[in-house]
Amino acid sequence: MAEGDSPRWPRFFRLLHWVGALLYITAAATLLVIFRTQLWHYPLLRFTYRVWTSFLASVGSTGAGFVSPILVSFLSIVGTILCIGFLQGIAAMKKHFWENAAITVVVFVTVMLMVYGTQFAWQVAHIGYDEHKTLAVLNKKLTLDNGALSTELEKRKHSIFTNDAVFPNIIYLLQAFQIYRGAQNGKPCVIWITAPPESKPLASVVAQFSNSVSGCHTFGPSPLGNPDLDEEAMRGMIPAVIVVHMARDDRAAGELLMHLGNQIQCRMSYEPLSSQFVHYQDQGKMGESIVWLQFGTNVKWNSELREGGAAAIR
Repeated sequence: MAEGDSPRWPRFFRLLHWVGALLYITAAATLLVIFRTQLWHYPLLRFTYRVWTSFLASVGSTGAGFVSPILVSFLSIVGTILCIGFLQGIAAMKKHFWENAAITVVVFVTVMLMVYGTQFAWQVAHIGYDEHKTLAVLNKKLTLDNGALSTELEKRKHSIFTNDAVFPNIIYLLQAFQIYRGAQNGKPCVIWITAPPESKPLASVVAQFSNSVSGCHTFGPSPLGNPDLDEEAMRGMIPAVIVVHMARDDRAAGELLMHLGNQIQCRMSYEPLSSQFVHYQDQGKMGESIVWLQFGTNVKWNSELREGGAAAIR
């Protein structure tokens, strides 16, 4: 080797030193990011646990069984050093202590990595592949299920299925208003409906079927904005219940309350509409019967309540 080549080795080792330092900094920064990202903690711990248990199974051991030989080896080395010190003196023990200790540690770590490191790395790849395969199968199944559900949803946009809860709900709602119409026996009637925003979709459904079947003039639910109507709609409102306001002697309204109550939670009231302002044109001039359906917040079909209760029990 030429004399000019000898200074290259110190520079080369310094380069390796900086490369190692950069790798250490990069690894430390990566671990810091992982520890600060709480969303990753459980999946990483779960993956590490699976790799570790699979590794122990592959070497035919348990956690304690794997650690015990390492402790025995370490304690044997310590015991050997102490025996040398006791038999040959402290000077003999110290003579080549650091050199022997360094060689022992290097050999021990190298053998451990050769024997167990390769098996552990194999388990990391094996478990990673297994989890990827499992996720791929689940993703495929989810894709197929989503396709089937999309097809089913498209059908249900255009058709009513007799095995759905909505079918008997609609049928019995129609029957309730049909029975009310028969009980009215041709007498003029008005169905007045009020509802807060969260119950307005169901109230609108009831209004549409009332208008078509009951033979009564049906009004509402009206949008918010009229102070008188808004105050009246909110006053005495009961959450999850339709308060059915009617005259005391209105037997037809009683029939409506009974049959409507089979589908939606209802409660009777004799409080009439306010007489301080007009709700609709010619109010009270036709001798009409007035039934006020006052929806509370979060009114639902009884079928929804039953399914919700069953889900809670499960």
